[in-house]
Amino acid sequence: MNLANRLKGKLGMRTIKTAIAVTLSVAVAYALNLNSPFFAAIAALITMQGNIIDSFRMGRDRILGTIIGAFIGMIFSYIALGNPIVIGFGVLVIIYISNIINFKKTIAISSVIFISIMLNFKSGSILNYGINMLVDTLVGIIIASFVNIIIYPHFSRDIVLNASLQLLGKCEEAIKHLVTGNCQICLDELSEEFELIEREYPTFKKEEENHLCKEGKIDLHNSRLLIHKLYHNIHIIADMGKNNKIDKDNARLLDKMYNLKVDYSEQLNNEEIVYNYHLKKSLELIITLAKAFNMEYQTKIKGNIKG
Repeated sequence: MNLANRLKGKLGMRTIKTAIAVTLSVAVAYALNLNSPFFAAIAALITMQGNIIDSFRMGRDRILGTIIGAFIGMIFSYIALGNPIVIGFGVLVIIYISNIINFKKTIAISSVIFISIMLNFKSGSILNYGINMLVDTLVGIIIASFVNIIIYPHFSRDIVLNASLQLLGKCEEAIKHLVTGNCQICLDELSEEFELIEREYPTFKKEEENHLCKEGKIDLHNSRLLIHKLYHNIHIIADMGKNNKIDKDNARLLDKMYNLKVDYSEQLNNEEIVYNYHLKKSLELIITLAKAFNMEYQTKIKGNIKG
């Protein structure tokens, strides 16, 4: 891999959007004469995530963490600012309270805010200092969320859809290789797409629940269940090895779908009956999924039949 490709691989859209969000946060903080542009920049940096759902979650955690840290900081500031023992005890209190109220993901942020108050506060009102810190944080969160939505928004629904289409195409290729006795097929490629669907699916569900993406005409929930069945059926067929005889119904389906001519037999042993059962289920699932994906995938099916 040359240097250009390596640099391209390291500089993704999330990296670019993070830099834009931090730049805008600092610029807005300067323009509004905010107390600390540092916290606006840090909030933008943390809030910018790979998808919008995670950005909202990190923004929420950042706000909650700031409130908790600022509140505990204001209380402990009246005990002894800058005292190492008091600071350590304050962090202990933050961790304990966060665990009790199940805000574990805010512990690090709360602690940073608390320590900042205990070490950096010079003069004036602790309350105003905490409020200013919260405002700075909100600016960074809002800007990062806005940038993530406006500039090339990343939706897990699109990833699940594209991975489903890719997996379906690879499943078809796998079946054609398996029935012709080609042992060169690599099922790892199927696993990669399948794992991508499973990894992105929970985020896609959250996107729908929060109305962040269009429902669309394709039911990805049902298609995922069908893909599960297809994926496991193909693995069963692969595990049964080659040189299995094909029955007449499957031979007809293979010819109709892919113009694939295979010899068939009406004399099958028990293992071959099982093999043909899973083959037929796989072909039927492909047809069902093609209909589920509407014209977006039916066009590819037709192209395969003609070719």
